[in-house]
Amino acid sequence: MYLYVGNTSDTSYYAGWSVGYKYVHKEYGSNSSSSGWATTILDTPSKIGNVVGASDYYNVSYSASAVTNYTTSLESISSGSTIVRSTLSIGSRGSANEAYLDVDWKPEFFKPSVSTLTPQNIYLNSNNVNKFTWVYSCPDGSIQKSYTIEWKNGIGGAVNTISAESALSECNVPANTFPTGSQIYWRVKAISATDTEGDFSDWVTFNVHLTPTITSLEPSNIPQNRESQITVSWEGQNIDQFTLNVKQNGVTIRTYTGTTQKQILIQANTLSVGTCTLELICKWTTSGLTTTKTVSFEVYGKPNPPTLDQSTLYSTSLPNFTWNYNGIEQTSYNLEIRTLANVLVEQITQIGANKSYKTINNLANNTTYIVKVRIKNSWDLWSDYATKQFTIQYTELSKPNILIYGEGNNAVIEMTAPDVSIFSHNSIYRKTDRTDWIRIANNLLSIDSVTDYTIGEGTKYYYKVRSVGTSGELADSDIVSITTNVNDYILTDTTNPTNQIIINSNPQSKFNKVRKTSYNVFAGCTKPTIEVGIESYTEAKLSFFIERNEYDSCMDMLTRNTILSYRDYMGRQMFGFIVGDIKDNYEDYLEAYNIEVNLIEVDFDIQDMLFSNGLKPSINVIYLDGKYKLDGSIKLTGVVQG
Repeated sequence: MYLYVGNTSDTSYYAGWSVGYKYVHKEYGSNSSSSGWATTILDTPSKIGNVVGASDYYNVSYSASAVTNYTTSLESISSGSTIVRSTLSIGSRGSANEAYLDVDWKPEFFKPSVSTLTPQNIYLNSNNVNKFTWVYSCPDGSIQKSYTIEWKNGIGGAVNTISAESALSECNVPANTFPTGSQIYWRVKAISATDTEGDFSDWVTFNVHLTPTITSLEPSNIPQNRESQITVSWEGQNIDQFTLNVKQNGVTIRTYTGTTQKQILIQANTLSVGTCTLELICKWTTSGLTTTKTVSFEVYGKPNPPTLDQSTLYSTSLPNFTWNYNGIEQTSYNLEIRTLANVLVEQITQIGANKSYKTINNLANNTTYIVKVRIKNSWDLWSDYATKQFTIQYTELSKPNILIYGEGNNAVIEMTAPDVSIFSHNSIYRKTDRTDWIRIANNLLSIDSVTDYTIGEGTKYYYKVRSVGTSGELADSDIVSITTNVNDYILTDTTNPTNQIIINSNPQSKFNKVRKTSYNVFAGCTKPTIEVGIESYTEAKLSFFIERNEYDSCMDMLTRNTILSYRDYMGRQMFGFIVGDIKDNYEDYLEAYNIEVNLIEVDFDIQDMLFSNGLKPSINVIYLDGKYKLDGSIKLTGVVQG
């Protein structure tokens, strides 16, 4: 700064002065050439600083265009070591009165300074907010008003500036300001509250740590087979130490550590079926910085075997087996029962999560078997078998008695089971010389009878009664046979075989054996491939007469929309469904209805079709004599026996 001295036209300056507060007192001299030259107005002086040494005070010379050859001198008025007033005196030629100018001033050595910079000669993490600090001081005791920081990457790097107005001797530098792996040079200067600017400090340095990074960790969301080695690998930078935690169900089951390697092997069968989580923690030891990455994947493989129940003795021929499985839900199971000689007795593969099975085939009494069960998981892989040995031992049922005889167009089977105390129910099985055994009635009483309404003309049928005990015990009767004669044309409702239409006279009937062949030609081959499918079934057309008073009962049966059994004395037999219209033309001259129906043969299973005579409510038979006269409806009430 400069001190201006002289009248308003004087352009001379004093150099080298830093002026604080200034005061001017003037006296007028008698020399006309200098009269009125000192006109500057300044305020009252005050304390400005400490005297540092005598060398800080100077004698100066001054020459002005309006006031020449005047001598000047600088005098200081001190109080102790503190300057309170400095006087700049200007002498006037030929004047008895001396003009003078009083000035409060501050020398250049009152500039602020900074020291003790941190950080220096250490490592910093660029990922963090880093604090820069320094010690501020100023000879005149004024506080810091602002600061300027300069930093550069390397000694020849470009200079970056951070400035702020603050009385605090610190600066928080935002994270990621400095590039990693670099040496940073920095310095700072301060400006005091009196706007005096200090000099920059010397450059100091610090280093920025290398931050570890993980760019990939595998396997991630890729299912792995637990029965094979699983390779875990990763990629990253600035890593010289790692920890890998392998977790399942929130529990760490393996921990691997190492240095610069980027791959480990998890041995086969270490993991369980389910979700596995990998937690990789990598470190750069120089900086102490770490980073973590976590991924998950599904583990599949052969599930562990289930745990069979501990029962080894069963007092039933139809034992029930149960098992447990601790793991993901089973999707299916496979069960085998074998003799000690390894003969397969029963086998089942069932889809679902059911964990129990009751045998279908009765196991021999006083016999030891082996049961094996395994499960399949959602990855379509089977477990090993769980195996146990067990023995069947129960009180056997006595053989039931059976009696069979013909009754009209049907056969009647009567039965008696002697062991009532352990008896559950009876069943009837039937076969022919061309068919296998099929159960035609079930859940029968210990003393009961069943009428078979489905037998055909001239066919030999075989029957047996099977008694079932309360614990699944079985006892079969002797096998009996019968060959019956069908004397009429009979339509039977399969939903209730006691509902029948019996036509005594010969109706007009026409049977046609239909054979349809379809061809499918598949392209895309060198030569076409032809698959031949053949449909074979019977169509029947029946026409007969009924009287008016027979009409309602007949139509009620024909319009039930159920499958009907047809058989006649000529040995024709089929299960059919009425298709098309049912014609019921009334013939005036006969005073009767002509009924026409068309049957088409359908596939039908007669299993458990028949009922106990003691359990059914009634037997309803419509006799159509063909002479247009109703012979009557016969209602027979069965007697329940037990």
